[in-house]
Amino acid sequence: MPFPPRDMVAALGIHMHFQTLEQTLRERHPELAERVRFHDLAGRPLLKILLSRTQSVGLAFVRMGHNIVWAVMDPVLNSEPSLWPLNTPNDVLVDALHAHASAHLTGEPVSSPWRWNESEPSETTELADLLDMRGVRVRRVVGGNGYVAYGPRHALKLGVFDAHEAAFLEAEFPEAFVRVSLKPRLG
Repeated sequence: MPFPPRDMVAALGIHMHFQTLEQTLRERHPELAERVRFHDLAGRPLLKILLSRTQSVGLAFVRMGHNIVWAVMDPVLNSEPSLWPLNTPNDVLVDALHAHASAHLTGEPVSSPWRWNESEPSETTELADLLDMRGVRVRRVVGGNGYVAYGPRHALKLGVFDAHEAAFLEAEFPEAFVRVSLKPRLG
């Protein structure tokens, strides 16, 4: 019997990775275990947490240009997905999915640092929290996770920033658009 073609082997590997993510999600967040669903329709795997009969928060592979990334997709139509590199640890992915689902289920905003698409608190996420508490619209935070979505919702593009070079946040004041950077070499 010949060995299966590489596309079949790749599809099986992706399917198994999603099954591992499903198991990790159920183990790390047992309070949501009955809401967790894994679907693999036509080679498009999706791990989701049901919010209601018609809405869910999902984790999927998404192609953005020439790149494939992890995306935590929110049911709110005008929200940008939370994007993560393919080498993101499973624990981070399931915790991001959990944070978004929990926010919807409790009616609270997504907790920091997850609301800024970051897995760990940092000086930039703390500054973003302080600005947000004062009513300033924080548009983007880049710290440890350098992957961000930009552009119109129907044609999102991937922005990749080297978080080791500089962490930054972008905020919108009534009179100005501000970018605050923290560069290791400059302070």
